[in-house]
Amino acid sequence: MKPLAIARRLLAKLAGRPAERRKSNPNGPSGRLLQRARSIAFIVSVPADQRGQDWPGEAVARGAALDVLPLFQPYLRADGKVMSFLFTPPREAYDCIVVNRSVRLFEHSWSYAFLDRLNALLSKRGTIFIPRRLDAAQRLSDQRLSELFGRGPSEAAPRHLAFRKAANGLKRPADAAFSTLDAYWPLMDSLIHGSFDAGLGEVIRSLGVARAVERTLPDAGKLLTLLQSQSYRTNSAATKAAMIQFIASVYFPQRRDLRLADLGAGTALNSLELLLNPSGVSHLTLVEPWQDHYWDIAAVYDRLGDRVRGKVTLAGRTVETYRAAPVDIAMVCSVFAVMPVEQREPFVQSAWNAVAPGGILAVLENMRDEDPVRGGSFNATRFTPHEIDGFLGRFAPIRYFPGDAMTELRVEDVGNKGVFRVLRKPS
Repeated sequence: MKPLAIARRLLAKLAGRPAERRKSNPNGPSGRLLQRARSIAFIVSVPADQRGQDWPGEAVARGAALDVLPLFQPYLRADGKVMSFLFTPPREAYDCIVVNRSVRLFEHSWSYAFLDRLNALLSKRGTIFIPRRLDAAQRLSDQRLSELFGRGPSEAAPRHLAFRKAANGLKRPADAAFSTLDAYWPLMDSLIHGSFDAGLGEVIRSLGVARAVERTLPDAGKLLTLLQSQSYRTNSAATKAAMIQFIASVYFPQRRDLRLADLGAGTALNSLELLLNPSGVSHLTLVEPWQDHYWDIAAVYDRLGDRVRGKVTLAGRTVETYRAAPVDIAMVCSVFAVMPVEQREPFVQSAWNAVAPGGILAVLENMRDEDPVRGGSFNATRFTPHEIDGFLGRFAPIRYFPGDAMTELRVEDVGNKGVFRVLRKPS
């Protein structure tokens, strides 16, 4: 055997991994801390993200217990347990938690709360593997991660940093120390099952709605469906709120008095997050006609307390009939694809009317999938890029910002991506 081959085998043995496996998975987590872990939580965006990675199979093969906890698509495991980042995990603590590289983390309150929650799920000497920022437009910086955990990484790999558990929780920046994710945990059962205290009716009225209609209870037999909806609304703030904050900094540098309208607000978890960050947004108007959502909004608003009190107005009407003082930012996220085609024109016209001179309209929509099988029934109501550009471009020139990176795209680079299309009204 050649000396170089011998050296490679020796290095692989010292690292605790067979040489051929080390070579086959250069982008995954590695090292002695992962090798020694007997219980592992793998945090992914959707369950399919674990495909094509060999380290989970290796961990199970050596006897480690592995739980896959997705952010957006909870699933029912073979043993009957619901697996989700939002649900209480099946184990009290983990020796190791791996955050998949598909999970976007920014300098933002949601990301800090997310990592703090994972830190709390670690055993006393547990380790968390966090994807490294390889692009200045994406992810938390290595320096910020070290500040959050109060120490440098225990191990560093090309794509991940490994941090020991912070015994007293993460050291979040003072100006973004709290998130809607923090408010979510004590409210989880109420938000999932729709079982709200009647006293929230007064909170709904204080936000501007004349009468609080009784909450319609969801079908308790569809827990997985309910949880999937909650997962989407809760965890999409990871990128939507971060991107609106970035877009605001591009268009309104140094402003701290911005007024934002969330048109088609749903449960408002995305836009409420903006009030908890140094985003420049000082007041939020939630335009949402579906009254069942008011209870979710009121519960989170009440839990956030003085952080948001007096900074939120709820307009209980359709966007087409909404009339109020124009705002600096009008935000529309994933609304057009779920409304009848005939309502789109009056909706977008009213949305544009809601923007003050010099203000912006920011629209995020998923595009029709080029693969009709993969797109399925969603394709019937989604735009193509050409269609949505024509639909919005008659109002003003469009700038494009990716939905998961703080940067701007040239129009020729947009393609079929889900991006923020931003239009500015002339002053």
